[in-house]
Amino acid sequence: MARKKRNKGSIAKAIIVLVSITLLNIFGISYAYWNNNLQIATSISTGNMDVQFNNADSVCDFETIQGEGALKARIGADEIIVEGEVSSDYKGVLDYSVINTGSIPAKYIGNSNGNICDSMEFLLDQNKVLIIENVFCGSNNFQLNVRVEDSGSEENKNEAHESQDANYTYDFEMNLPFGQSNH
Repeated sequence: MARKKRNKGSIAKAIIVLVSITLLNIFGISYAYWNNNLQIATSISTGNMDVQFNNADSVCDFETIQGEGALKARIGADEIIVEGEVSSDYKGVLDYSVINTGSIPAKYIGNSNGNICDSMEFLLDQNKVLIIENVFCGSNNFQLNVRVEDSGSEENKNEAHESQDANYTYDFEMNLPFGQSNH
Protein backbone atom coordinates (compact mmCIF):
# COMPACT_ATOMS: atom_id res chain seq x y z
CA MET A 1 0.00 0.00 0.00
CA ALA A 2 1.10 3.36 -0.80
CA ARG A 3 1.14 5.97 1.84
CA LYS A 4 0.14 9.51 1.08
CA LYS A 5 2.70 12.07 1.88
CA ARG A 6 1.52 15.06 3.71
CA ASN A 7 2.65 18.39 2.51
CA LYS A 8 5.23 19.90 4.74
CA GLY A 9 3.75 23.32 3.87
CA SER A 10 0.36 22.49 5.36
CA ILE A 11 1.93 21.40 8.69
CA ALA A 12 3.86 24.68 8.87
CA LYS A 13 0.69 26.65 8.13
CA ALA A 14 -1.21 24.82 10.86
CA ILE A 15 1.56 25.50 13.37
CA ILE A 16 1.60 29.24 12.46
CA VAL A 17 -2.18 29.47 12.85
CA LEU A 18 -2.12 27.72 16.25
CA VAL A 19 0.77 29.88 17.51
CA SER A 20 -0.98 33.06 16.28
CA ILE A 21 -4.23 32.15 18.06
CA THR A 22 -2.34 31.29 21.24
CA LEU A 23 -0.35 34.56 21.16
CA LEU A 24 -3.47 36.64 20.50
CA ASN A 25 -5.19 34.99 23.46
CA ILE A 26 -2.19 35.66 25.70
CA PHE A 27 -2.05 39.31 24.56
CA GLY A 28 -5.79 39.73 25.04
CA ILE A 29 -5.77 38.20 28.53
CA SER A 30 -2.71 40.25 29.48
CA TYR A 31 -4.29 43.46 28.22
CA ALA A 32 -7.54 42.75 30.08
CA TYR A 33 -5.63 42.01 33.27
CA TRP A 34 -3.52 45.17 32.88
CA ASN A 35 -6.48 47.36 31.94
CA ASN A 36 -8.51 46.39 35.00
CA ASN A 37 -5.77 46.90 37.54
CA LEU A 38 -3.71 49.81 36.24
CA GLN A 39 -4.84 53.39 35.83
CA ILE A 40 -2.66 56.07 34.34
CA ALA A 41 -3.55 59.69 35.12
CA THR A 42 -1.75 62.39 33.19
CA SER A 43 -1.79 66.11 33.59
CA ILE A 44 -0.34 68.77 31.34
CA SER A 45 -0.22 72.36 32.44
CA THR A 46 1.33 75.45 31.03
CA GLY A 47 3.03 78.07 33.11
CA ASN A 48 2.21 81.72 33.46
CA MET A 49 3.97 85.06 33.33
CA ASP A 50 3.05 87.37 36.16
CA VAL A 51 5.15 90.50 35.72
CA GLN A 52 4.45 93.21 38.28
CA PHE A 53 6.17 96.19 39.81
CA ASN A 54 8.67 95.46 42.54
CA ASN A 55 7.90 97.19 45.88
CA ALA A 56 4.18 97.17 45.15
CA ASP A 57 1.97 99.10 47.55
CA SER A 58 4.63 101.71 48.25
CA VAL A 59 4.99 105.45 47.74
CA CYS A 60 8.21 106.83 46.24
CA ASP A 61 9.45 110.35 45.61
CA PHE A 62 10.90 111.38 42.30
CA GLU A 63 14.52 112.48 42.48
CA THR A 64 14.43 116.17 41.53
CA ILE A 65 17.31 117.02 39.21
CA GLN A 66 16.30 120.55 38.29
CA GLY A 67 13.57 123.02 39.18
CA GLU A 68 11.13 123.08 42.03
CA GLY A 69 8.27 120.83 42.90
CA ALA A 70 7.66 117.33 44.02
CA LEU A 71 6.27 114.30 42.30
CA LYS A 72 5.18 111.22 44.22
CA ALA A 73 4.65 107.82 42.70
CA ARG A 74 2.23 105.34 44.23
CA ILE A 75 3.34 101.93 43.03
CA GLY A 76 0.74 99.19 42.75
CA ALA A 77 1.15 95.66 41.44
CA ASP A 78 0.32 96.68 37.87
CA GLU A 79 0.31 100.49 37.80
CA ILE A 80 2.26 103.53 38.90
CA ILE A 81 0.25 106.65 39.70
CA VAL A 82 2.25 109.90 39.59
CA GLU A 83 0.96 113.00 41.38
CA GLY A 84 2.41 116.36 42.29
CA GLU A 85 3.16 119.90 41.18
CA VAL A 86 6.31 121.06 39.43
CA SER A 87 7.84 124.29 38.17
CA SER A 88 8.20 125.15 34.50
CA ASP A 89 11.85 124.01 34.44
CA TYR A 90 11.40 120.76 36.36
CA LYS A 91 13.36 117.58 35.66
CA GLY A 92 12.88 114.50 37.80
CA VAL A 93 13.62 110.79 37.76
CA LEU A 94 11.95 107.75 39.31
CA ASP A 95 13.87 104.47 39.32
CA TYR A 96 11.75 101.34 39.57
CA SER A 97 11.97 97.67 38.75
CA VAL A 98 9.69 94.80 37.85
CA ILE A 99 9.62 91.22 39.03
CA ASN A 100 8.18 88.08 37.47
CA THR A 101 6.41 85.91 40.03
CA GLY A 102 5.16 83.49 37.37
CA SER A 103 6.56 80.11 36.43
CA ILE A 104 7.68 81.03 32.88
CA PRO A 105 10.83 83.18 32.55
CA ALA A 106 9.96 86.63 31.21
CA LYS A 107 12.03 89.33 29.60
CA TYR A 108 11.35 92.87 28.45
CA ILE A 109 10.93 92.80 24.68
CA GLY A 110 10.68 96.57 24.23
CA ASN A 111 10.07 98.36 21.01
CA SER A 112 12.14 99.69 18.13
CA ASN A 113 13.12 102.95 19.90
CA GLY A 114 16.30 101.53 21.43
CA ASN A 115 16.28 101.92 25.18
CA ILE A 116 13.28 104.27 25.34
CA CYS A 117 10.23 102.17 26.09
CA ASP A 118 7.69 104.86 25.56
CA SER A 119 7.68 108.62 25.28
CA MET A 120 4.84 111.13 25.54
CA GLU A 121 4.60 114.88 25.19
CA PHE A 122 1.87 117.17 26.53
CA LEU A 123 1.66 120.80 25.43
CA LEU A 124 1.39 122.93 28.56
CA ASP A 125 1.01 126.30 26.90
CA GLN A 126 2.41 128.12 23.89
CA ASN A 127 6.06 127.49 24.74
CA LYS A 128 6.26 124.68 27.31
CA VAL A 129 5.91 120.96 26.83
CA LEU A 130 5.79 118.19 29.43
CA ILE A 131 7.88 115.21 28.32
CA ILE A 132 7.55 111.80 29.95
CA GLU A 133 9.97 109.04 28.99
CA ASN A 134 10.10 105.52 30.26
CA VAL A 135 13.64 104.18 29.81
CA PHE A 136 14.78 100.55 29.99
CA CYS A 137 18.02 100.36 32.00
CA GLY A 138 18.72 96.65 31.58
CA SER A 139 17.69 93.49 33.40
CA ASN A 140 14.35 94.36 35.02
CA ASN A 141 15.16 97.99 35.87
CA PHE A 142 13.46 101.04 34.41
CA GLN A 143 13.55 104.80 34.84
CA LEU A 144 10.64 107.21 34.47
CA ASN A 145 11.92 110.66 33.40
CA VAL A 146 9.64 113.69 33.68
CA ARG A 147 10.75 117.10 32.44
CA VAL A 148 9.31 120.40 31.27
CA GLU A 149 11.06 122.00 28.31
CA ASP A 150 10.69 125.02 26.10
CA SER A 151 8.97 124.34 22.82
CA GLY A 152 7.83 127.69 21.44
CA SER A 153 9.51 130.62 19.76
CA GLU A 154 11.06 133.56 21.61
CA GLU A 155 8.08 135.81 20.95
CA ASN A 156 5.73 133.36 22.66
CA LYS A 157 7.77 133.31 25.88
CA ASN A 158 6.28 136.59 27.12
CA GLU A 159 2.77 135.23 26.68
CA ALA A 160 3.73 132.10 28.62
CA HIS A 161 4.72 134.09 31.71
CA GLU A 162 1.20 135.48 31.86
CA SER A 163 -0.25 131.97 32.26
CA GLN A 164 2.15 130.60 34.91
CA ASP A 165 -0.64 130.07 37.43
CA ALA A 166 -2.43 127.53 35.25
CA ASN A 167 -2.67 123.99 36.64
CA TYR A 168 -2.75 120.98 34.37
CA THR A 169 -3.78 117.39 34.93
CA TYR A 170 -2.69 114.72 32.47
CA ASP A 171 -3.84 111.13 32.26
CA PHE A 172 -1.64 108.79 30.29
CA GLU A 173 -0.80 105.12 29.99
CA MET A 174 2.49 103.51 29.03
CA ASN A 175 2.79 99.80 28.35
CA LEU A 176 5.82 97.64 29.15
CA PRO A 177 5.76 94.71 26.73
CA PHE A 178 7.15 91.46 28.17
CA GLY A 179 7.49 88.09 26.46
CA GLN A 180 8.69 84.61 27.23
CA SER A 181 12.43 84.30 27.74
CA ASN A 182 13.87 81.23 26.05
CA HIS A 183 17.24 80.97 27.73
